Amino acid sequence: MSTATSSLEQADPSEATVSMPLGHGRRLAADAVCLLHIGVVGFVMTCWALPIAPLWWLMLALAPLMHLQWRMNDDRCLLSDLETHLRRMPPPEAATPDPERTFIGRLLRPVFGPVPMSVVDGLSYGVLWASFSGCAARLAAG
Repeated sequence: MSTATSSLEQADPSEATVSMPLGHGRRLAADAVCLLHIGVVGFVMTCWALPIAPLWWLMLALAPLMHLQWRMNDDRCLLSDLETHLRRMPPPEAATPDPERTFIGRLLRPVFGPVPMSVVDGLSYGVLWASFSGCAARLAAG
């Protein structure tokens, strides 16, 4: 397994709280959720640049739903929660948000080091709505 993938599995190996080993199926399911999450992030970041108008419409529907889901789930993504559950990691505490327990925070750490939660949130919402705006502008331009 590559270093990038293993860094996504657990924020800090010294804080391993897995009570029992993961079965092969559970690990595969968690890895599949992680890959799906990477795909969603990639889509959100690039869909405005793709020359496919139906994808722009998809983004116009997806962005408000993602925003609503994050707000209803204490700024956490359901895919992050599912991966955390599958890897048998303890769920993040809503009262003490930790960027190391967020998908975007774990993606940014190898490049930028530890990133404050305010940056993770700002980047997540900013990219989402910038892409939404880019798709809307492309649709409006015809």
